Amino acid sequence: MPIRVEVLNGCEERGLARRLTDLLRRSGFDVVNFGNAESFDFLETIVVDRSGHIERARRVARALGVKNCIQQIKQDPYRIEDVLVIIGRDFRNLPFFKDIGR
Repeated sequence: MPIRVEVLNGCEERGLARRLTDLLRRSGFDVVNFGNAESFDFLETIVVDRSGHIERARRVARALGVKNCIQQIKQDPYRIEDVLVIIGRDFRNLPFFKDIGR
């Protein structure tokens, strides 16, 4: 079963969530939603386990070369994603950036 991922842009780079969504889909992940985070003030990119299966989040983090991986479970019967990725201002320094281009 594919890992379901939500991608949010937490910095001001336009189109970044869509480009990362395309990369993750090509890598076999099921991106169920993408868009903007609540703010553009995220300094670092972060991967969040939402489902209680931290290894799923770690797989996404490894695929992107992201070191920040945490668990944050909130009971929500409408939540469908396993993993949340918030792209921070450090995205240019991360391995995935070379694969999504400008």
